[in-house]
Amino acid sequence: MADLPPMRPSGAPRPVAQAVAPAVLVIPKVSSPSSKRHGRHHRTATATKKPTSNGFHLNRNGDAERDDHDPSAEDTDQELEDDGYSPDSGTARPAEHSGELANIADSKGLGRFRHDPIRFMIRLSAEGSAFWSGSGWRKYDNYIGAKILYPTYREDITRAVRNHAAVRAAVESEIATQVRAGRDRDQVTKAVKRTLHSYTNTLVADLSSPGTLRFVAFIINNLLVRLYHQGIYIKGREWLALRKAAKAAEEQGISLLFLPCHKSHMDYLLISYIFYRLGIALPHIAAGQNLNIPVVGNLLKKGGAFFIRRSFGNDQMYNAIFKAYIEVLLQRGHNVEAFVEGTRSRTGKLLPPKFGVLKIVMDAVRAGRVKDVIVVPMSIGYDKIVETESYVNELLGRPKEPESLGQLASSTSVLQLKLGRIDVRFATPWSMRAWVDAEVAARTPGQSPFAAPGGGSSTSSPTLLRALGYRVLSDINAVAVVMPTALVATVILTLRGRGVGRTDLVTKVDWVRDQILAKGGKVAEFGDATDIIVDRVLALLGSELIGERKELMEPVYFVKKRFELSLYRNQALHHFVTEAILCASIEVAMREQRVGATTSGSQSSGLLGSHGEPHAVPAATGVSYHQLLRDVSFLSQLFKREFIYPPGGVLDNMNRTLKLLVSNGVLSSVDRILDREKFDFYNYLIWPFVETYWLACLSLLILDPTRSWLDEDDRLNGTNQGQGQETGAGSSDPTVAPVSATWFMESQFADRAQDLAKTLYYEGELTYFESINKEILKNAWTSFAEAGIIEYVRDPAASVPSISGAAALPIDPTSTAKSKTPVVAPGMGGTHVALARDWHPAKTDRLVHKIATLHRFRRDKDGVLRYIAHAGLAPRIRRVLVKASDAMGAGFATAPVTPNAGVGVGGGQGGTGARATEAEAAAMGLDSDEKEEREALGEDEDQDVIGVPESVPVPKL
Repeated sequence: MADLPPMRPSGAPRPVAQAVAPAVLVIPKVSSPSSKRHGRHHRTATATKKPTSNGFHLNRNGDAERDDHDPSAEDTDQELEDDGYSPDSGTARPAEHSGELANIADSKGLGRFRHDPIRFMIRLSAEGSAFWSGSGWRKYDNYIGAKILYPTYREDITRAVRNHAAVRAAVESEIATQVRAGRDRDQVTKAVKRTLHSYTNTLVADLSSPGTLRFVAFIINNLLVRLYHQGIYIKGREWLALRKAAKAAEEQGISLLFLPCHKSHMDYLLISYIFYRLGIALPHIAAGQNLNIPVVGNLLKKGGAFFIRRSFGNDQMYNAIFKAYIEVLLQRGHNVEAFVEGTRSRTGKLLPPKFGVLKIVMDAVRAGRVKDVIVVPMSIGYDKIVETESYVNELLGRPKEPESLGQLASSTSVLQLKLGRIDVRFATPWSMRAWVDAEVAARTPGQSPFAAPGGGSSTSSPTLLRALGYRVLSDINAVAVVMPTALVATVILTLRGRGVGRTDLVTKVDWVRDQILAKGGKVAEFGDATDIIVDRVLALLGSELIGERKELMEPVYFVKKRFELSLYRNQALHHFVTEAILCASIEVAMREQRVGATTSGSQSSGLLGSHGEPHAVPAATGVSYHQLLRDVSFLSQLFKREFIYPPGGVLDNMNRTLKLLVSNGVLSSVDRILDREKFDFYNYLIWPFVETYWLACLSLLILDPTRSWLDEDDRLNGTNQGQGQETGAGSSDPTVAPVSATWFMESQFADRAQDLAKTLYYEGELTYFESINKEILKNAWTSFAEAGIIEYVRDPAASVPSISGAAALPIDPTSTAKSKTPVVAPGMGGTHVALARDWHPAKTDRLVHKIATLHRFRRDKDGVLRYIAHAGLAPRIRRVLVKASDAMGAGFATAPVTPNAGVGVGGGQGGTGARATEAEAAAMGLDSDEKEEREALGEDEDQDVIGVPESVPVPKL
C-alpha cells in the first residue's frame, strides 16, 4: 500500500486479469460445451471483419493490440495451419479465439523405465528418431525472428562485439593504464587481447548448429514431459498476441525482450522449449556463471544461454563487453531473455527487480543505438518446484549446495518424480521506446525523451529505471496463475484450529479461489470439481507436508511442515496483501481499545513494567481512523521490499480495501468485525512477515557488545516513555555513548540471528517457524540499512583505522562449520555490519522502541500490553539475547570518527557516501551499475510513526 513510482504510462489502462477458463485443450483439441458456444459467438461476430496486413499494432502507450478489424477465427485457424500449427503435424494449436488452454507437452504412452522398460525404450527411440530426422515441429526451420542457426553465427556475433566502439575504448584504456604503471606495451597489448578473447568466448552463446539444438531439444522434451506429467499449458489468446508481436518485430528488425519471473532452474529449459515447440526464434538467455559446468554448460550455450558473473566488480573491460554484447544482439533483432528478479526466488513470491540488464537496454533505446525493443513479461507457475527441499535448507541457514543443473538433470530420483503441471502466461507485449516516451513526457512536459546530448540519460533515468522494473513486476503479477497447490497451502496455513476436515477444506479452497477471481486474478484449473483438484493436490504435496487423520468421522488434514508450505502460500499472497495489512492494523487498534476499556479511569495491575510498577492506560475512545491510517502506512512502508502494492497510494488503497471488506461482509466498520474467521484469514497471511521483521530488528541488539540495552527499562520507564528520545546517559557520558563503530562479519551475524530465532521458536517466543526465513530476514536488514539503522562496509580494517592495540576475537568455529565460509578474522575482508551511532542503544532508545512497535503488530497479544505499559523485553528474550551476544564476540572496533569522516552506509551522521554505496552494493549483491541507481534513487527512510494530517476525510462505508 506504500506509494510506488508509476508502473505504467500515464493514462494507460490497467491490464484486465481474467480467470482461466476451465476448458482445457489437450492434443487433440477438446473443449467444454460452454467454450464451444463462446467460440461460435466469436466467429459470428467477426466473420464480416476484414483482416489488416498483420492484425497487430502498438498503441501510444507501447502495448500490443489487435487492429480494429481483427482477422476472423477461420482466417486465424488457416494462418496457424499454414505456419505448421495443425493437429496433423502433432503440434499443439492454442485456441486463440476462445481463450482456452493448450497443453504443448504430449506425455501419452510415455512409460517409465522402472515400471515399463519396453514402452519407455520404444517411446524414447521414436522420439529420438523424430528429432534426428527433423519431423514436423522438431525441424525448427520456419521460426519467427532474426536468423540464427547458421555455421558462422557465433563468429559473426563475436566479431561484432570485439569491434564495438565501447569495447575498443575499454581495451585501449586498459592498455594505457598498465603502460603507465611501467609495464611493456607489447606484452600488455598481448595480455589484454588474450583477456578480450577469453571474455567473448565465454560470454557469446553458440546458436550455430541445428543438429546440436535438436539434440538439446530432445533431452529437454523428455525431461520436462516426465517431470511434469500433467502437461505444460499456455493461454491461446496470449500466445496469439505474442506471435503477432513477434511477426511485427521481425518486420521492423527489432528484438523481443522476455522478462520472466524466476522460480527454478527449469525456467531456462522451459522457456526455450516453448519457443522451439511453437516456432519463435530462441532467445539468448542471461544465465549465472555457476551453470557453466562441463558438458551441461556447453549444451546450454548451444541452446542460447550465455553466462555472466554475479558481480562485475571494477573490471571495466568485462563490463564494456557485456554491454556491447547485449547491444549487438538488440541491434540485429535477436531475442533476449533475462530474469528481472536476478536470481531464483526461494520464497515463492516475486523479488525486487534487478536493474542491470534493464538499464543497458533502456539506455541503448534512449540513446538511439537500438531502434526499439518489445518487452514481454512472463509468469511461470509450477504445481511443485524441483528445488523445494534445497530452498528450505538454504532458508534455514544450512550449507548451500553448489547450484548445478547437471546434478538436477542426472538424478534418477528426480526423473522419477511426478510434479504435476506448469502454467506459462505472457503479458501483453509493449514497446520500450513508446513506454519511455510516454513516461518522460508525463514527468517532464515539453522535453523530448531522446534529446539527451551525446546519447546520455537525463536526470530522470534512475526514476524511469525503477518505474520500468516495477512495471514489469506488475505485469507479471497481473498474468500470474495461482496454482492449486498454492490454494490448498494458503487455506491450511490460515486455520484457526489444529486441522480441517475434507468438506471444510474444499469449501475454503473454493472461497479463496472466488476471492482471487473477483479481484481480477487468475487461477489454474484442470476442468474438474474442486474436491477432485484438492485430492490431487494432497497426493502431489505428499504426507510429508500435510498430514491426514483417517480414523475420524471424516478425513482431517493438518500441517506437518509449515516452512515448505509457506513457499506455496506466498505465490497467492500478492492478491490479499492490502486486506492483510489493513486487518492487522485493525486488530491492533481493537486490542488497544479493549485494553483501554478494561482499565479506563484506573491503573492496571496487569500492565506492569519489569520492576512491577503499574502504568496508567488511556481510556478507550474507539478505533481512530487516523491512527489506523498511520498504522497502515507504517506496515506498508515496512514491507516495501516484500510486496508490490496496487497503484494509488496508501490512502486510496486503504479506503478501497476497507469498502471491499465491508461489501464482502467481513467488516461493518473499522471497529466492528462481522466475520471473524475471514478476518483472521487475512491476519494469518501477514503475521509471519511481521514476526520476521520483529525478529530481524531484535537481532540487531547482538551487534552491541556493551549490552547497553539491558538498562532499557530504566529509560523506558523514565520521562522519555520510549518515544525514540536520546537518553541522558547517551548524551552525557562519552564512555557509554559510542563514538566509533564495532564491526561484525555479516555472515556470522546472519548465522547468529537464525540461531537466536530457532531458540526463541522452540522456547515458544515465536509463533511461526517460517519467520526464520533467511531471505526475508535479509530483506528486513536491507530495509534497516536504507533507514540508517545499520551500516555495511567491506574490509573495515582497510577502510577505516582501528583502535590502537584492540584485538579482534576469532570467529566462532561453529559458525564456519555451518556455513563453510573461509575463516576470516573480523575486520579483514568480507562484508561487515555495525549498528549506526544514531541508533545505538547506548545513545538512544530508538532501536528498543522500534522493536516494541513491531512487537505491537505481532499475533502475540502480549505485544500490545507491553507496548502500552512500556514493559520492555521479556526476561526469556533477554536471556537468549545475552547468549547470542556472547557467541558474537567483541567484533572489530574502529577508531573514533568525526562527523565528516564516517564509515557508515545507512545515512547516519557518520556516513560518507562513496564507500558506503560500494559496501551496501556488495552486501546487497548489486552490480556496479545498480550501485549508482540505488544511490540516485534515494529510498525513503523507514519511520516508526507516519505523519498523517488530521484533515484527511473519513470515507463513508
